[in-house]
Amino acid sequence: MLTSFFGKSKPINFILLSCVLLVGWFMALYKSQVTTQPAIEIIKSIGVYIGILFLMLLLDFVLRKNDLAKNNTYGVFLFSFSIIALPVVFLDSTIVITAILLLLSLRRIFSFSSERNIQKKILDASIYITVAGLFYFYALLFFIVLYIVLIRRISSGIKNLLIPVLGLASVFVLTTAFYYVTEDSFVWFYNTYHAINLDFTTYNSISILIPLTIIATCVVWMGTKALVTLPVIPKKERPNKFLLVLVTIVSILIVLLPEIRTGSEILLLIPACAMLFSTYVEQSKELIFKEIILWIFLVLPIVTFLIS
Repeated sequence: MLTSFFGKSKPINFILLSCVLLVGWFMALYKSQVTTQPAIEIIKSIGVYIGILFLMLLLDFVLRKNDLAKNNTYGVFLFSFSIIALPVVFLDSTIVITAILLLLSLRRIFSFSSERNIQKKILDASIYITVAGLFYFYALLFFIVLYIVLIRRISSGIKNLLIPVLGLASVFVLTTAFYYVTEDSFVWFYNTYHAINLDFTTYNSISILIPLTIIATCVVWMGTKALVTLPVIPKKERPNKFLLVLVTIVSILIVLLPEIRTGSEILLLIPACAMLFSTYVEQSKELIFKEIILWIFLVLPIVTFLIS
């Protein structure tokens, strides 16, 4: 049974999921005919696969470090099969880099529960978010998460609210200097900015619509359940659960607002969905129901591959 196998955290689980991602990567390359492109494109694609593997391991670290998953690999299971169901992710290095940077920033934000080196953690998180914004402009919305957490922890010092501005300004100045030296231009920001676009016709493609529907259903359902149960969970667990719900909401905005959509941007929502999924399945006592959810995600890539 899937619940039994992935209900434990063993090296074989990660090896198996890495192999599954490798198969998905090969399928994406085959369908997009990347193998017929110059060698540099193949090397870039290999880098994307390595980046996704790193993202999977980083996700597991964040889950385990913050007690969002005690001894299971449900989160990385959903993460892996959701990505395979969206092969366009394997073709977009920019989105993968953005997802890594945002998850690194989230790792730092979760660590605010410890006052040790708090100012360094805030600066690190703000730099990660700002650099992510250079690759994907609306990743800057993650500053909402950072500031809400800081305001809730205002006792650590009002001056800490200024640190993210310092981090953002530092990256802005360095980037401006870089483009001035290399291109003799200050217009890089206008090329980075993208207007808000609420036209979702890109998602009408059945190969994107089906996995998006499944992922969105899980996010809404499990996110709502997490929000409703927030007042009754132990006080020690509330900050992390509140942060998880907040990250989910902001991730939805990050995916929905950009001007250009290919479907790969859904990757930015998958880590939040995986975290919600991991905590929900671990706490649920309905074994058959958990098994059904896991099988849905297992079959999802096969369905999308056959119909696309």
